[in-house]
Amino acid sequence: MDTNQEITPLLLTYREQIDQFKDRLKAVMGNESVRSFSKRCGISESVIRKYLKGSYPVMDKLPKIAVATGMSMGWLISGCESDCIAETSGAGQLLPQRLRALMGNRDLKTTASDWDISVSTLQACLDGAVPSLYIASRIAAAERISLQWLATDNDDTNPLSAAVTTEQTAQAVNTTVLSRAITKVDCLCQQHHFTLEQEKKAQVIALVYQMLLNPEKIDESVYFEIIKLAS
Repeated sequence: MDTNQEITPLLLTYREQIDQFKDRLKAVMGNESVRSFSKRCGISESVIRKYLKGSYPVMDKLPKIAVATGMSMGWLISGCESDCIAETSGAGQLLPQRLRALMGNRDLKTTASDWDISVSTLQACLDGAVPSLYIASRIAAAERISLQWLATDNDDTNPLSAAVTTEQTAQAVNTTVLSRAITKVDCLCQQHHFTLEQEKKAQVIALVYQMLLNPEKIDESVYFEIIKLAS
């Protein structure tokens, strides 16, 4: 892994947001003891103490803290308010699919290099391991997407940073459309009992994503035929 990654304005913004996680955690804890708070969240005292000292949280711990405090995961990640309180679906539930869709036609080694993470780390994430927000911030910055969307599948609380230029924003992934593409492919596969290999599924999602970006209305049967051919 390249440890000399260029610190872009977007990556710097994400790092600053994550670095302030400990302050937001202290704020929601108030005067409550670490022991009491850890029991309420279902997270060990040692982990909570590490977070309070500045350790980066692992994404699958965020829903527990969100539920216990009534705060949104978006706020816990970035400090931005959210209309969605205490998302409980699990931060990593669809993460492998989002990652594969972002990979597109790139292979594992190329993607890991582009995202400045190790191949083993990327493979683990694709296999269902939940990364820390530190790793997620690298991926989000490299793809110029919302860190909240990558972590929670909801980017309403944190649009792309103002540090991104107009040209970059125009080229950035439309996470709302990508979420629609993932959902559409999943629903059709379930309805018609199609089974797609992960690589083919990622390619289908990428194709459906491009089609959904087209303002012209496309008949649903077209999506069905694409998935049928890939299965």
